[in-house]
Formats: sequence, structure tokens, C-alpha cells
Amino acid sequence: MTRQARSDAPPGYVSVQLPMAALTVVSRGPRLVSQRTSEEVLGMPRTHFLATCRAFEATGGEVIRDRRLVLVEVEPFVAWLKARTRADAARAKANADEADGAADDLAAELGLRVVGGAP
Repeated sequence: MTRQARSDAPPGYVSVQLPMAALTVVSRGPRLVSQRTSEEVLGMPRTHFLATCRAFEATGGEVIRDRRLVLVEVEPFVAWLKARTRADAARAKANADEADGAADDLAAELGLRVVGGAP
């Protein structure tokens, strides 16, 4: 004998009871950020945001302008910032490696030996 469960769900659906503590509501952040919300959304001061938007636009990023309001979509903007940060870090490392090599060359030319330094 099958037991029929009473359900308020429409046909084809199952009603499940869960305690409220078992649920987590996740909301997406804003799609767009402006100079007014840049501090709250990105942690970026207004003036830095505006300067960064100019660089973003110069490299092909989409910037929406309406009079004095400047808007960018959060996801592409943050992806561009991450890529730029990685490129800046790689460039800084290359410059540091080049500087270390130049110091070694100068020391060898003077008949000296570099002691210590980074491993």
C-alpha cells in the first residue's frame, strides 16, 4: 500500500520543508559602478576610479558617460584591473631581475663579488 503525502505544491513539483537556518541567501553585487559608488563597491577612491576609467577606456574598455556621471560594468572592469596588476607585477619583477644582473656585472667589472642578497 502506497502512502500519499499531502502537498501544497503544484502538480509535478515537490514541497520540501527546511529550517530557515539551513538557507543562505546570496545576492549579486551591483552590475555597474560609478564614481559615487566606487569606494563602497570596489574600495577605490573617487579620483583614482575616474583616472582608472580613463585608462580602461583607452585600452578598449566600455565606459558609459552621461554628463558628469561615469559608469563601468563591474566584471569587465575588475578583470581588466587584475590583468593590469599581473602585468605590472611581471614588469616590476623583470626590472628587478635586470637591476640585479646589472649590479652583478658592475661588481665583476670592478673585481668585486656580491655577498648576500636574495636566495
